[in-house]
Amino acid sequence: MKEFIGLLIHKIGFKPKQTGNTYYKETAKKYLQRRQGSAKWEKEQGVVKEFLKYFADGSRVLDIPFGTGRFVDLYLDKKMSIYGLDISKDMVDVAREVLGEKFSHCSVIIADATKPLPYEDDYFDAVVSWKFIKFFRYDIAKKILIEIRRVLKDKLIINVAIRNPDAEIVDDPDNLKAIGGNIYEDDLMRLFNESGFNLLEKRLIVDGSKISNIDEENTSRIICAYLLEKSYTIGDTIN
Repeated sequence: MKEFIGLLIHKIGFKPKQTGNTYYKETAKKYLQRRQGSAKWEKEQGVVKEFLKYFADGSRVLDIPFGTGRFVDLYLDKKMSIYGLDISKDMVDVAREVLGEKFSHCSVIIADATKPLPYEDDYFDAVVSWKFIKFFRYDIAKKILIEIRRVLKDKLIINVAIRNPDAEIVDDPDNLKAIGGNIYEDDLMRLFNESGFNLLEKRLIVDGSKISNIDEENTSRIICAYLLEKSYTIGDTIN
């Protein structure tokens, strides 16, 4: 049976996507129309705008994953040098279409952010990573954050869904297939610390337990944004 499936995959040219690698074709095209303008979307935009006040005008920012370029206007308001990285060409194509001339101000590459990033050490003043590490196991998320830390010299803006303190334990953090919505905040803070970051500020986006008429899975989740600062005190202890 496995041999048959292998032959079929080879024949049709199907390549299984990695975890977190989901925004393609119609999903990419409909990404904005499904989200833009919602209360949650506007709250997220406002939080990122507030966090960007920590950076000087003209700073260099890397957006991972770049997606449809939802934060580009905020970066341009700060006269930032904009870099982006995304594994989905389809999402970047949507960004090129919706941003128009603004896209020419962005240096965007198609690449896998779970691999070594193609940038020099301490190259960026800011990194924004929105709705990304939630897709990965604890160890992979840590690997991603450590590599982000390498190319960063100042602060990281990131968001992650954590578990409501009253929600039932899903599994040990090291066994989770994806940390998003399944990890308690204490374990998330441990992840940040082990990856070489200190917490500067936290902003609540959505507390699922306070929203009615949603499924039980979402009531167990709290979505937060975090402003993290690169720690220079741990030296070579990161591995």
